[in-house]
Amino acid sequence: MTPYSKNTLLVVILIALTSSLAFSQKAYSLKSHKVTVDGTSSLHDWTSEVTKLEWAGQLTVEGTSVKTVQNVTVTIPVKSIKSEKGGMMDDKTYEAFIEEKNPTITFKLTNATVSGGNVKANGSLTMAGVTKPIVMNVAAKVMSDGSVHLSGSQAINMKDFQMIPPKAVMGTIKVGEKITLLFELVVTP
Repeated sequence: MTPYSKNTLLVVILIALTSSLAFSQKAYSLKSHKVTVDGTSSLHDWTSEVTKLEWAGQLTVEGTSVKTVQNVTVTIPVKSIKSEKGGMMDDKTYEAFIEEKNPTITFKLTNATVSGGNVKANGSLTMAGVTKPIVMNVAAKVMSDGSVHLSGSQAINMKDFQMIPPKAVMGTIKVGEKITLLFELVVTP
């Protein structure tokens, strides 16, 4: 075999390997979601539900395991956050986000490490116009129909994003600065 033939064979093998890796990764889209935001106030604990969410990303699934996660973007319209306490709490939430200038909350994945059924997702979170790095731990489970169930929780301090926690009744009711985001997403290829 000539050196030229060896190089040609090597290039063909590399192209075949690269192609098979590229084709094994698929774009996934959101099938369903359940996302809540839990917090406290000087009067009572509270929960708000996220009624609308957009998710896009690429996963590599082999058998019953997620192997890679890439290019994930999650977008939540601020006005899709609805409180169990009603309109006054919603208005205070939108005010805290400065919703008129910052209508969405966005998470963009930078990189992810997958180990077993756990994904360590490094990315950036943008809220109220401020972007900060964030690390999220996500449980990933491949379902029998090929969809992937993603779940987890994330503590967030509003002050890290230069947000002013809402107040009501002339400042006598104050929302705590720490909230917890709980999420369950189902994504499909």
